[in-house]
Amino acid sequence: MKPNIKLHDHYEFTSVQRTYDIVDQFCTARVTVYAMVDSNNIVDISESEISFLINNKKVKYDGFKDLYISLYSEYDFSIYCGECIKASEDAVKRKYSKFQNII
Repeated sequence: MKPNIKLHDHYEFTSVQRTYDIVDQFCTARVTVYAMVDSNNIVDISESEISFLINNKKVKYDGFKDLYISLYSEYDFSIYCGECIKASEDAVKRKYSKFQNII
């Protein structure tokens, strides 16, 4: 006898990793965003990582941080990193939110 299998309910998540380069006159901030996207295209960001490039070469995080702080301030470094991460996370949310309400 063949069983009668019918989907009762489901909830799906898709793991997403997207990397963005934010380029300004000083450097490139490379932000990798890790997130889960559910079946309704709701984005749940779990983590973001930032690294830096100068002249298209990856530099050590601590060295870049020390340089930035010596030129500006620790507060400015914190603001700069926060803005880069927020811009990247917002880009991920925009990417998947445009698929919401599509049936």
